[in-house]
Amino acid sequence: MSYINRKINSEFKEKDKIEKNMSKDIDLAINMSIFEPLDEEVFEQMNMDYYKLQKIYNPVLNLDLSEKSEKMYYKIEEYYEKGNYKKIHKMAEKYDENYILQDEISTLRILKNKYEDFLNRIQKQIKKLKTSFPYNQKTILEDENLCRRKKDFLNKEIIKINSENKKIEKKIKNKLT
Repeated sequence: MSYINRKINSEFKEKDKIEKNMSKDIDLAINMSIFEPLDEEVFEQMNMDYYKLQKIYNPVLNLDLSEKSEKMYYKIEEYYEKGNYKKIHKMAEKYDENYILQDEISTLRILKNKYEDFLNRIQKQIKKLKTSFPYNQKTILEDENLCRRKKDFLNKEIIKINSENKKIEKKIKNKLT
């Protein structure tokens, strides 16, 4: 008997879930039916307004948005999904193309400054590399004093390495005998 009661309760719960989902779907359909069907011209205008607002309020495109702006983004999304072109158009009217262009121009200026800084750092590194030994050999070879100093330096290094090699050879011989 308890098995039957559990089974009936679970079926009632499942039926209740289905009815709640259907109720939500009906509410959504009712909300959407409030707005009249969009003709092609209105639909295009709504899309243009929507994309204009996306440039301003989309949190992916504008990482430094305030919480208020983020809430506005979700409202815009909701209006767009429901096809409420009047509210979207009213919101988009606040921003003319110059506002958006100014925002894009300032973003481009920031990027330009970053790239210029990056290029300056690369140029400094290139300059530093050009003054290092392998790249300035022509200069060294043309200048007798520089050539002599470099030769003396390299000879001293060879002497050091040879003396270290002799020490190591002695240690190895001592260990083997």
